[in-house]
Amino acid sequence: MKELLKAILKTGSGTIGTVLFGILTTKIIAVFTGPSGIGLFSLLRQTQQTLTGLATMQGNTALVQGLSSRDESVKSAYAGTVAVLFILIGAVVCLALWFLSPDLAVMILNRKDAQAVWLIRGLIPSILSASAVMYLGSLLNSFRAIGRLAFVQLLSSAGGAAAAYPLVVWVGTPWGLLFVLWTMSGIGLLAGILFTWRGGWLAPMFRNLFKLWNGDSARYFIKFAGITIITGLLGTGTVLFIRTLFVHHGGLAEAGIFDAAWTLSAAYLMILLSSLGTYYTPVLAATVDAKARVALMIQVFRMIILLVAPLITLVILGKSLVVSILYSKEFLPSFDIIQWMLIGDYFKAVGWVLATPMLAFADLRMFFWTEFLWNAGMMAGAWAALFVFNKVWMVGAIFLCLYIVYTTFCYWYATSRYGLRLTSAEIKTWVAGLILIVSASLWTWGEIRVDLLKIGIYGGAIACFIWLGTNKYERRKLFNYVRENITSWRNQRSA
Repeated sequence: MKELLKAILKTGSGTIGTVLFGILTTKIIAVFTGPSGIGLFSLLRQTQQTLTGLATMQGNTALVQGLSSRDESVKSAYAGTVAVLFILIGAVVCLALWFLSPDLAVMILNRKDAQAVWLIRGLIPSILSASAVMYLGSLLNSFRAIGRLAFVQLLSSAGGAAAAYPLVVWVGTPWGLLFVLWTMSGIGLLAGILFTWRGGWLAPMFRNLFKLWNGDSARYFIKFAGITIITGLLGTGTVLFIRTLFVHHGGLAEAGIFDAAWTLSAAYLMILLSSLGTYYTPVLAATVDAKARVALMIQVFRMIILLVAPLITLVILGKSLVVSILYSKEFLPSFDIIQWMLIGDYFKAVGWVLATPMLAFADLRMFFWTEFLWNAGMMAGAWAALFVFNKVWMVGAIFLCLYIVYTTFCYWYATSRYGLRLTSAEIKTWVAGLILIVSASLWTWGEIRVDLLKIGIYGGAIACFIWLGTNKYERRKLFNYVRENITSWRNQRSA
């Protein structure tokens, strides 16, 4: 657990900063443009993310897994081969985007004017730079330069926040929103080049880039990424599809309301899962002993529950304040969706722990079908909720139901394939976390004000939950670890 905490603290600090700067960017856009501006920005950003995934074949996991599982002697060949593939595929995607932009403008923005077409075409620079950032970030992750990876992400997000006000206010909507995306990906690219070059991982490879082409590496990456591109595009494409449904159902303003709900549901979990994933996925992939694999899975399972259950409970209790801070009071109608999705986030986090072995051990067929069925169910459910039942809140309820099914299946998979066995204590901790979340949600259902008394009551309940969920050894180790870091920090200041 100590190593997990180190990974979370190292990458989590950068991820928290990234999220905070992202929040600031969103806040600026929300204040000056309202729900319709947020709706447009979310559509442009989601389109960029979806096409970046297509240009890179969603190959970050394949690149990290491939490099982590290879000897030092063949890592350069694998990395160089993937770089060539990214260059070729990225060029094809951008050419296709240029010619298909009139149709995409109608599909995504529900507009066919010249401005809408050029907005879609204007995503090309950010797609190319974001693709390069993803590649460089995967290199940093593969070579365990987690701190540098976090700093690249932090600088990119900070650049977007710094550019948001002048671009949105001086340039205006919609071009200012497009330029914000350019700034974020451009700064991330410069930082990624700097850190990978200084680490010595970039220069040797690019001196002989095309000489490093390796057929076996290409086949392995394409086989792996052939699955992740489909599942990745399902993930980003599902969100883009749902956003466009909201645009066609209630316009850009309603899409902005949905963006508030979806972003709140995803942002805080991203801090934990992305931070923990930089440790969990490569270490699990490199673990050969079956018992050690199971031990690591259980360790991460317990860590997630102890961190996520209190966090979700606090977000539920303070959701009105959080939405007002992140956006504005115009976005409070998003509660109809949020209160369902926050419960679903608990199942999502646990499901992530149990599904990660599919990628770590390249069980691509199982990974594909679980992702495909979840995303297909989400798209079909959102369409039915909006256009058959005309109930916006049902989108959140469907999110919850699908993650319950997903997590249940992943638990069966982990037990049958890898021999995962949870003790009664671990199951009780998971149930206690669920009770904590559901009870807080039911007690505050529909409320639009923060109740300090309820926060105080649940603050005590959270403290008891964490205390009972850890043993004496873990509490002592955690206390000593925190004390050592505080002492080290004080010594650095005095020196």
